[in-house]
Amino acid sequence: MGGGIIQDIATFVNSIYMRGLSWTYFPSTLLSMTDSCIGGKSSINVRGYKNLVGNIYPPHEVFIDMSFCKTLGANEIIGGLVEAVKICYARGPENFDQYLKLNPFFPLTPATGVQVVFAALLAKKWFIEIDEFDQSERLLLNYGHTFGHALEASSDFAISHGVAVALGMMVATEYSNLIGKMDEVGKVSSARLDNYLVQLLSPLEEEIKDALSKINLKVVLSKFEGDKKHLQQEYRMVLPSTDGFLKLCSCPKNDHSKRLIEKAYQQAFLAHGYLS
Repeated sequence: MGGGIIQDIATFVNSIYMRGLSWTYFPSTLLSMTDSCIGGKSSINVRGYKNLVGNIYPPHEVFIDMSFCKTLGANEIIGGLVEAVKICYARGPENFDQYLKLNPFFPLTPATGVQVVFAALLAKKWFIEIDEFDQSERLLLNYGHTFGHALEASSDFAISHGVAVALGMMVATEYSNLIGKMDEVGKVSSARLDNYLVQLLSPLEEEIKDALSKINLKVVLSKFEGDKKHLQQEYRMVLPSTDGFLKLCSCPKNDHSKRLIEKAYQQAFLAHGYLS
């Protein structure tokens, strides 16, 4: 019983003790309810590197009790909604449209909460069933994470995971624009997502501005470069592409790419009022 950190520990320990134990999970945060409770990933940070150690070992059963959400504050609810919209957006325009129709914001009503969890898990189920071990389609669920993890770590975790992923998706939009990956449909779709995220994050706006004002972008870039998803000669990231869909993209590790990545961070934060 617990959120993401407890789940990571439980997944890993149950997978290695006595060569694997059957276990049952009761997610207690909205983020774990909408996302991590299915799929079976464990991820453990090692020596400053994010999610460096882990495996895939799903629970035998998952029981979701929405009453846990009554104990959660704005940051936790918003973080769960960020991951939910990310999954639905990654699944495609139809799922994204259906998600937005739920009008999911903080404070979250119990009825809407149930609908959000169901929509997110149904969309994630598709990814898991066709790519359980994270080799192709499921990689799209890393959307916002490569840019976001760098912010999370650079802020010494003053920026929570959910907020960092939301900001990371905004940065991904800017970077995709800079390198010409989106068509007009993609630009409209990603703008709709960014507008939703800005509205979703509005209760946390002042603390986000404060945290970002204390971050050095050179440190952010250093953390970005250390992401485990990159290849030896290329940065890898999920970007908005054509027709409102996402695509796993790569770019060479050179000074030109670094300048564009730094520019994407700056433009995203300026465009949405988080920096002045």
